[in-house]
Amino acid sequence: MATARLPSKLPGVLLISALFAFSAACADSKWASGGDDGSRDVIRTLYLATLPPDLPTVPFVDPARYAGTWFEIASIPQGFSVGCQCTTATYGVIASDLISVDNQCNLNSPTGPANTISGRAFVTPGTGNAKLEVEFFPIFRGAYWIIGLADDYSWALVGDPYRGSLFVLSRARTLDAGTYGNITALATNLGFNVAALSLTPQTGCL
Repeated sequence: MATARLPSKLPGVLLISALFAFSAACADSKWASGGDDGSRDVIRTLYLATLPPDLPTVPFVDPARYAGTWFEIASIPQGFSVGCQCTTATYGVIASDLISVDNQCNLNSPTGPANTISGRAFVTPGTGNAKLEVEFFPIFRGAYWIIGLADDYSWALVGDPYRGSLFVLSRARTLDAGTYGNITALATNLGFNVAALSLTPQTGCL
Protein backbone atom coordinates (compact mmCIF):
# COMPACT_ATOMS: atom_id res chain seq x y z
CA MET A 1 0.00 0.00 0.00
CA ALA A 2 1.18 3.43 -0.79
CA THR A 3 0.84 4.81 2.69
CA ALA A 4 3.93 3.32 4.10
CA ARG A 5 6.25 3.57 1.16
CA LEU A 6 9.04 6.06 0.88
CA PRO A 7 7.79 9.39 -0.54
CA SER A 8 9.43 9.93 -3.93
CA LYS A 9 10.76 13.41 -3.15
CA LEU A 10 11.82 12.78 0.41
CA PRO A 11 15.22 11.10 -0.04
CA GLY A 12 16.64 14.12 -1.87
CA VAL A 13 15.39 16.49 0.79
CA LEU A 14 16.81 14.32 3.53
CA LEU A 15 20.13 14.08 1.71
CA ILE A 16 20.35 17.86 1.39
CA SER A 17 19.42 18.24 5.05
CA ALA A 18 22.05 15.70 6.08
CA LEU A 19 24.72 17.41 3.98
CA PHE A 20 23.97 20.77 5.52
CA ALA A 21 23.91 19.24 8.98
CA PHE A 22 27.33 17.73 8.34
CA SER A 23 28.60 21.04 6.98
CA ALA A 24 27.24 22.88 9.98
CA ALA A 25 28.97 20.48 12.31
CA CYS A 26 32.23 20.96 10.41
CA ALA A 27 31.75 24.69 10.57
CA ASP A 28 31.31 24.56 14.31
CA SER A 29 34.58 22.69 14.75
CA LYS A 30 36.59 24.55 12.09
CA TRP A 31 35.54 28.05 13.01
CA ALA A 32 34.76 27.59 16.67
CA SER A 33 37.47 30.05 17.67
CA GLY A 34 37.83 33.22 15.67
CA GLY A 35 37.03 31.61 12.33
CA ASP A 36 34.96 32.66 9.37
CA ASP A 37 31.72 33.59 11.13
CA GLY A 38 30.11 34.70 7.88
CA SER A 39 30.59 31.32 6.22
CA ARG A 40 29.37 29.52 9.31
CA ASP A 41 26.24 31.68 9.47
CA VAL A 42 25.49 31.01 5.80
CA ILE A 43 25.81 27.26 6.28
CA ARG A 44 23.58 27.32 9.35
CA THR A 45 20.98 29.41 7.52
CA LEU A 46 20.94 27.01 4.59
CA TYR A 47 20.69 24.02 6.91
CA LEU A 48 17.81 25.52 8.89
CA ALA A 49 16.02 26.31 5.64
CA THR A 50 15.84 22.57 4.86
CA LEU A 51 14.02 21.75 8.09
CA PRO A 52 10.24 21.31 7.81
CA PRO A 53 7.70 23.21 9.91
CA ASP A 54 6.62 21.38 13.05
CA LEU A 55 4.05 18.66 12.40
CA PRO A 56 2.09 17.47 15.45
CA THR A 57 1.01 13.84 15.63
CA VAL A 58 -1.70 12.14 17.64
CA PRO A 59 -0.63 11.63 21.26
CA PHE A 60 -0.89 7.83 21.31
CA VAL A 61 -1.53 4.91 18.98
CA ASP A 62 -2.35 1.40 20.21
CA PRO A 63 -0.43 -0.88 17.83
CA ALA A 64 -2.79 -3.80 18.44
CA ARG A 65 -5.80 -1.69 17.45
CA TYR A 66 -3.98 -0.11 14.52
CA ALA A 67 -2.96 -3.51 13.16
CA GLY A 68 -4.96 -5.13 10.39
CA THR A 69 -6.04 -3.94 6.94
CA TRP A 70 -6.59 -0.33 5.91
CA PHE A 71 -8.04 0.92 2.64
CA GLU A 72 -6.51 3.96 0.98
CA ILE A 73 -9.28 6.48 0.33
CA ALA A 74 -7.09 9.25 -1.05
CA SER A 75 -3.45 10.25 -1.28
CA ILE A 76 -1.06 12.78 -2.73
CA PRO A 77 0.18 10.77 -5.72
CA GLN A 78 3.70 9.38 -5.56
CA GLY A 79 5.79 7.82 -8.30
CA PHE A 80 5.31 4.34 -6.92
CA SER A 81 1.51 4.62 -6.89
CA VAL A 82 0.95 5.35 -10.60
CA GLY A 83 -1.83 3.12 -11.89
CA CYS A 84 -2.72 1.77 -8.45
CA GLN A 85 -6.34 1.01 -7.63
CA CYS A 86 -7.93 -0.79 -4.68
CA THR A 87 -4.87 0.06 -2.58
CA THR A 88 -4.60 -1.53 0.87
CA ALA A 89 -2.08 -1.80 3.67
CA THR A 90 -1.99 -4.55 6.25
CA TYR A 91 -0.03 -4.09 9.47
CA GLY A 92 0.98 -6.63 12.08
CA VAL A 93 2.67 -6.27 15.47
CA ILE A 94 6.04 -8.03 15.52
CA ALA A 95 7.32 -6.40 18.70
CA SER A 96 6.56 -3.32 20.78
CA ASP A 97 8.71 -1.22 18.45
CA LEU A 98 8.41 -3.14 15.19
CA ILE A 99 5.47 -3.45 12.76
CA SER A 100 5.14 -5.59 9.64
CA VAL A 101 3.89 -3.79 6.53
CA ASP A 102 2.25 -5.43 3.52
CA ASN A 103 1.08 -3.09 0.75
CA GLN A 104 -1.02 -4.12 -2.21
CA CYS A 105 -2.85 -2.56 -5.14
CA ASN A 106 -4.30 -3.64 -8.48
CA LEU A 107 -2.64 -2.08 -11.50
CA ASN A 108 -4.68 0.03 -13.95
CA SER A 109 -8.07 -1.50 -13.06
CA PRO A 110 -9.90 -2.93 -10.04
CA THR A 111 -9.30 -6.41 -11.43
CA GLY A 112 -5.80 -5.76 -12.75
CA PRO A 113 -2.68 -7.65 -11.70
CA ALA A 114 -1.74 -7.37 -8.03
CA ASN A 115 1.27 -5.27 -7.13
CA THR A 116 2.62 -6.04 -3.66
CA ILE A 117 5.53 -5.02 -1.46
CA SER A 118 6.42 -5.91 2.12
CA GLY A 119 8.56 -4.15 4.67
CA ARG A 120 8.88 -3.13 8.30
CA ALA A 121 8.01 -0.05 10.30
CA PHE A 122 10.19 1.04 13.22
CA VAL A 123 8.53 2.99 16.03
CA THR A 124 10.35 6.16 17.07
CA PRO A 125 10.80 6.00 20.88
CA GLY A 126 8.96 8.55 22.96
CA THR A 127 6.33 9.38 20.33
CA GLY A 128 3.40 7.35 21.65
CA ASN A 129 3.81 5.03 18.63
CA ALA A 130 2.64 7.85 16.35
CA LYS A 131 5.94 8.34 14.49
CA LEU A 132 7.38 5.45 12.53
CA GLU A 133 10.05 4.92 9.91
CA VAL A 134 9.09 2.48 7.18
CA GLU A 135 11.73 0.39 5.45
CA PHE A 136 11.19 -1.55 2.24
CA PHE A 137 14.85 -1.49 1.26
CA PRO A 138 17.83 -1.66 3.63
CA ILE A 139 19.22 1.74 2.72
CA PHE A 140 16.13 3.94 2.85
CA ARG A 141 13.48 4.64 5.45
CA GLY A 142 10.49 6.90 5.00
CA ALA A 143 8.61 8.91 7.61
CA TYR A 144 5.16 7.55 8.49
CA TRP A 145 3.57 9.94 10.98
CA ILE A 146 0.03 9.36 12.20
CA ILE A 147 -1.39 12.88 12.39
CA GLY A 148 -5.07 12.03 12.70
CA LEU A 149 -6.90 9.01 14.09
CA ALA A 150 -10.54 8.31 14.88
CA ASP A 151 -11.34 7.35 18.46
CA ASP A 152 -12.64 4.01 17.20
CA TYR A 153 -9.73 3.56 14.76
CA SER A 154 -12.12 3.70 11.81
CA TRP A 155 -9.96 6.19 9.88
CA ALA A 156 -6.43 7.51 10.00
CA LEU A 157 -4.50 10.38 8.45
CA VAL A 158 -0.82 9.76 7.70
CA GLY A 159 1.80 12.18 6.42
CA ASP A 160 5.43 13.18 6.58
CA PRO A 161 6.95 16.32 8.13
CA TYR A 162 7.90 17.76 4.73
CA ARG A 163 4.22 17.61 3.66
CA GLY A 164 5.17 15.74 0.48
CA SER A 165 3.02 12.70 1.22
CA LEU A 166 -0.47 12.44 2.68
CA PHE A 167 -2.77 9.43 2.97
CA VAL A 168 -6.40 9.13 4.07
CA LEU A 169 -7.02 5.60 5.34
CA SER A 170 -10.20 3.84 6.36
CA ARG A 171 -11.21 0.46 7.73
CA ALA A 172 -13.92 0.41 5.06
CA ARG A 173 -13.60 0.96 1.31
CA THR A 174 -15.64 4.15 1.53
CA LEU A 175 -15.85 7.20 3.79
CA ASP A 176 -18.90 9.42 4.09
CA ALA A 177 -18.50 12.94 2.73
CA GLY A 178 -18.76 14.57 6.16
CA THR A 179 -15.96 12.50 7.66
CA TYR A 180 -13.76 12.99 4.60
CA GLY A 181 -14.34 16.74 4.78
CA ASN A 182 -13.33 16.82 8.43
CA ILE A 183 -10.17 14.87 7.66
CA THR A 184 -9.13 17.15 4.81
CA ALA A 185 -9.85 20.19 6.99
CA LEU A 186 -7.47 18.75 9.59
CA ALA A 187 -4.83 18.20 6.91
CA THR A 188 -5.23 21.78 5.70
CA ASN A 189 -4.77 23.09 9.23
CA LEU A 190 -1.57 21.04 9.47
CA GLY A 191 -0.12 22.68 6.38
CA PHE A 192 -0.85 20.10 3.68
CA ASN A 193 -2.01 20.96 0.17
CA VAL A 194 -5.24 18.96 0.07
CA ALA A 195 -5.91 20.14 -3.48
CA ALA A 196 -3.16 17.69 -4.46
CA LEU A 197 -5.10 14.73 -3.03
CA SER A 198 -6.31 12.14 -5.51
CA LEU A 199 -9.13 9.73 -4.66
CA THR A 200 -8.09 6.08 -4.84
CA PRO A 201 -10.60 3.86 -6.71
CA GLN A 202 -12.06 1.30 -4.30
CA THR A 203 -15.03 -0.06 -6.22
CA GLY A 204 -15.23 -3.32 -8.15
CA CYS A 205 -12.14 -4.61 -6.38
CA LEU A 206 -11.39 -8.31 -6.27
